Amino acid sequence: MVVSGLAFRRLGAWRPGCYSASRLLLTLAVALALVLGLVRPFLLGVYAVPSASMSPALRVGDRVLVSPIPYRFRAPEVGEVAVFRTLGAPQGWGIPRTKRVVAGPGEAIRIQAEEGTERYLLYIDGHPIREPYVHGVMAYGLGAHGEVPPGFELARDGLRIPHDCYLLLGDNRNVSVDSHVFGPVPRAALQAKVLAVYWPPQRAGLVRDAERELAP
Repeated sequence: MVVSGLAFRRLGAWRPGCYSASRLLLTLAVALALVLGLVRPFLLGVYAVPSASMSPALRVGDRVLVSPIPYRFRAPEVGEVAVFRTLGAPQGWGIPRTKRVVAGPGEAIRIQAEEGTERYLLYIDGHPIREPYVHGVMAYGLGAHGEVPPGFELARDGLRIPHDCYLLLGDNRNVSVDSHVFGPVPRAALQAKVLAVYWPPQRAGLVRDAERELAP
C-alpha cells in the first residue's frame, strides 16, 4: 500500500488527472472488496462434499455453491438438496451434512420391502414413492417393523414427522447417515439450499430438485 501510494503521488505530480482517476479506482476497488466480504456470506457460500452419501447427484470432493436466502423467506421444499446441522445432538452430529428433503411436517413415512421381494420402497401417507435419483436399492426398513429413530411420532401409516421438521435422506441410501438414523431435522437446522456444482469443471452444473412421483 505504501509503495502504491508513492507511485500514485509521483504519477499525480506528473499528470494530476491520472492521479485522480487512479485514486478513484483504488477507492472503488476497496469499497467493492468490503461489500463482497460483508455481503457475500449472506448471499452465497461454498461447501465441499465429504462423502458419497449423495451420489450420484454429488460426489466426494465436489465443491458446491449454496445459498441461505431461500430458507429465510420460505420453508424448505420436498426434492431440494440442503446443507444442515443437527445442533445439540451427540458428538459428531454438529458437522454440516448434505441430504435431500424427502418429506415435510405432518407427513407419515415408512420404508418397507415389497411383498415377496427385497426391494424396499419409501411410502408417504400410505402411497409408494418413485425415486429415480436413489443410487441402488434400499436395504433397510423404517417404521414398518419397529424401526423408530428418535423424534418421530407413531402413526397409522408409519412414522409422523413432527411440526416444523423434515425427513432428510441421502440419495445413496445404504451408506448415508441421515434421518433414518438420527430422526427428523428441525427447520432451524437447515442452513442453505444447494444450487450448483462449480468444481471440478467437468461436473459443473445446476443441482436439480427432484419432483415427488407415485410409484407404478
